[in-house]
Amino acid sequence: MIVLTFDMRFFQKLPILVLIVVSLLCSCQKEPKSTQGTTNLQLKFEASVDANPFSFGTTYTNGLGESYTVKTFKFYIHDIVLKTASGVEFPIGSTVHYFVNFADTASLRIPLSVTAKEYTSISFKIGVDSTRNFSGAQTGALDPTNGMFWTWNTGYIMAKLEGNSPVSTASNNAFEYHIGGYKAGENVIRSTTLGFPSGAALSVTEKGNSVITISANINKWFDGAHPLKIASNPLCTTPGALAMLYADNYQQLFTVSSAQ
Repeated sequence: MIVLTFDMRFFQKLPILVLIVVSLLCSCQKEPKSTQGTTNLQLKFEASVDANPFSFGTTYTNGLGESYTVKTFKFYIHDIVLKTASGVEFPIGSTVHYFVNFADTASLRIPLSVTAKEYTSISFKIGVDSTRNFSGAQTGALDPTNGMFWTWNTGYIMAKLEGNSPVSTASNNAFEYHIGGYKAGENVIRSTTLGFPSGAALSVTEKGNSVITISANINKWFDGAHPLKIASNPLCTTPGALAMLYADNYQQLFTVSSAQ
């Protein structure tokens, strides 16, 4: 017969051992994340020509000495990110696309839900991401009725500028820039990061009344990164090398004119 013996001192120590184990388990758990209140922030877009406010039908002169008037100016943005002074990024609806059309004042104000914090810059991508380009015609901002969709094969126009110039050799002295392309070797999606005026920070509070006004300088379309004369290039309506040069230019369009 087997006789089992027990050390009673072990059982006396059990309550202490249990407390130690429970304490260790609790200490291994992650501390709950602190929550920060969300609030409303509005992006407001305005167009300019250098230091002058823009209006359709008005004659302007670009930095290459060419006069022109504009009848269409519109583009897509997505993947908006706000950044703090310490470099922490707060993405806002990275899959959401916004359509900015200067002929439609309602599209120039974009309401966003953001974390109430102090920010020092804003960034966004210009155009439509490759996933959406592969998805064919869609609805909302990406509805083909917005005049920014080619075909399922070539996808969306990322940015469009149309007008007239006496130096254009196209019919009726027109110029047309329908900039698109998302495949390797013709990708025109561009990112821009914008600081706030005078390097100041924007304190977004839970009152939800903050507005970031972004100015798009149309003259940069022609010489933001590359000098592209209307006389030499009155038309660009297909993906390719020239479209990528215009994309480099419109990447330079934007500045924050006010943040408050």
